[in-house]
Amino acid sequence: MKKLVVKNSAAKKLRLFNPWVYQNEIAMLPQGLESGELVEVVNLKQESFGIGYANVHSVITLRMLSFVSETIDAAWIKNKLHRAISARNPIMEHSNACRLVHSEADGLAGLIVDFYDGVLSLAINTAGMERFRKEIIAALVEIVEPLGIYEKSDASAREKEGLETKEGLVYGEAPDLIEVLEYGCKFGVELGNSQKTGFYLDQRFNHGLLTEYIDEESTMLDLFCNVGGFGMHALNAGAASVTFVDISKSAIEQVKKNLKLNEFAAKRAVCVAQNAMDYIKEAAERKESYDIVVLDPPSFAKTKEQAAGAISGFKHLMLNGIKVCKPGGVIALFSCSYHVSMDDLIELSLDASRDTGVQLRVLEHLYQDKDHPYILNMPNSLYLKGLLFQRVE
Repeated sequence: MKKLVVKNSAAKKLRLFNPWVYQNEIAMLPQGLESGELVEVVNLKQESFGIGYANVHSVITLRMLSFVSETIDAAWIKNKLHRAISARNPIMEHSNACRLVHSEADGLAGLIVDFYDGVLSLAINTAGMERFRKEIIAALVEIVEPLGIYEKSDASAREKEGLETKEGLVYGEAPDLIEVLEYGCKFGVELGNSQKTGFYLDQRFNHGLLTEYIDEESTMLDLFCNVGGFGMHALNAGAASVTFVDISKSAIEQVKKNLKLNEFAAKRAVCVAQNAMDYIKEAAERKESYDIVVLDPPSFAKTKEQAAGAISGFKHLMLNGIKVCKPGGVIALFSCSYHVSMDDLIELSLDASRDTGVQLRVLEHLYQDKDHPYILNMPNSLYLKGLLFQRVE
C-alpha cells in the first residue's frame, strides 16, 4: 500500500481522531495516486496513523477510515455497516424511517444510507466510497434485506470529487410513494422527486418535542416548511391552524398530499409557495401573529466564508419572527450549517431581542436526532443546532 505523508498540523488533528486532512496539510502524495485509492497515512517521522483514502481532486484530500493499520475490504465494510445499523434499533420504536449510516460519524466517510419502510436510500458521495460500491450494496442487501435500494447521491459533492452523478434504483424495487410514520404522523416520500436522501430525518426528535407546546387553540407559522414536518406534527397534536411556507412549489404540493394522507381538514392549513424571507417580512408588516413560529432554513453557510452573510440572514428571520410571535408564544430557530454555531444563534437572537425590545426566555437547546450521531473528534458532525424561545409577556 502506498504511503501518504502529512504535515505536523494534520498530525495533531489525526492524534485527536479527526478524519479530515486538507490539501495544504499534506507533505507528500505518493506517485501515481488514483482517485479514492487507499493509502497508509504517516507523519514526517514515518509514524503511522492508520488507513484512509485520498483524492487530489478534492479540497478534503484525505479521509480516514481506520486509525489503525488494518485491511479495508468487503469484510471490513460489512462489519462497519452492521455496527452502524445495529445502533439504530431503538429509533424504530417511533418511526419506520431512520438514518442507518451517517458518513464520518459512523466511520464510513462519504456514505449515507437512510431506511424508509423497507426501502433504502443510498448516497455515495466520495471517490473512496465509490470504489466499494459493489461491496456496500451487497452488504446492505445481506444485513437489511431491503425491498429495494434507490441511489440519491449528492450531485455537487460528487462533482467536487470528480465523479458523475448517479440516481435511480440499484437493487430490487421501490414504490413511487413510500409512507413514513413518525410519532403517529404520516409523510409521503417520493424518492424520485425529493430533496437530499428523501426526508429530513434529523429533525425527528425536535418534531416530537415541539408538540409539547401545542394545544387546540395554537396557531403555527412553519417557515421553510419543506414537506411540512413541524406543521404536520402540530396539526396531529391538535393545533387549530398551520401556515406552511416554502419557495419550492413541489414541496408545497407534497405538503398538500401529506395533509390528505393524515386526513387533516383543509381549513386548518394554509399553503404558500413563496420566498420565506420575503413572507415573514410581509407578515410582520401585515401584523400577523402566531402562537408558534418555526424558522428552519436550509444551509445558509456551506463554507466558513459564508458565515457572516448567513448570520445576517438569521437575524432578519429572528427580528421578524419576534414581531409575528404572540406574547407568551414560542419561536424555534435552527441552523443546519456547522459554520453557524449555537453561540452565533444566541448572539444574533440577543441582538434581535434588543432591537425589538422583547425579552426571550430559552426553553430548549435543540440538536439533530441520535441516528445522526455527533462524534466529539469530528466537530463538523454536529451540524444541526436550534433554540426554542418563549416571547416573554
